[in-house]
Amino acid sequence: MIDDWTEKGWTDKLKHGAHLIITGGEPMLRQKEVTEFIQTYFDAFSMIPIIEVETNATIRPTEDFDVFVRHYNCSPKLSNSKMEKERRIRLDAMKWFAKDRRSIFKFVIDTPEDIEEVVRDYVLQFNIQPSQVYLMPECVNRAELEQKRKWVASLCKDFGFNYGNRLHIELY
Repeated sequence: MIDDWTEKGWTDKLKHGAHLIITGGEPMLRQKEVTEFIQTYFDAFSMIPIIEVETNATIRPTEDFDVFVRHYNCSPKLSNSKMEKERRIRLDAMKWFAKDRRSIFKFVIDTPEDIEEVVRDYVLQFNIQPSQVYLMPECVNRAELEQKRKWVASLCKDFGFNYGNRLHIELY
């Protein structure tokens, strides 16, 4: 498998600064396997690429896993996800990610009222800095994106948060 990375040019790109983004369901459930992969990669190429992990921030990283990670892209679920709060917010994990300056937090906003939950349940509770927060409109097509982007951007300005666009929807 590692040889495929060289043949496809991925290793060269990683050596020149491309990021290896670990995502999918919830990668924190597979920390042992990901750590083994990274170690295998290092053994083969004598380098560790810049690694980002996309997570819902409900599982703390292990020390063995964490040493390889440059950025955590945390996307905690809001109540608009219809998940129970106990599954969405795990205090121990959220405290850990909120204290780690490698973490950013992306919240998918469906209505203007969602900002209250973001601020109350995450930003204030875990002392997350506004510069670490991104708001993204919940949408499945360009029309919805166009309708929501203005008020989401306005909320970002009001609270000092960052705006995250849905580029894949805009392009495709």
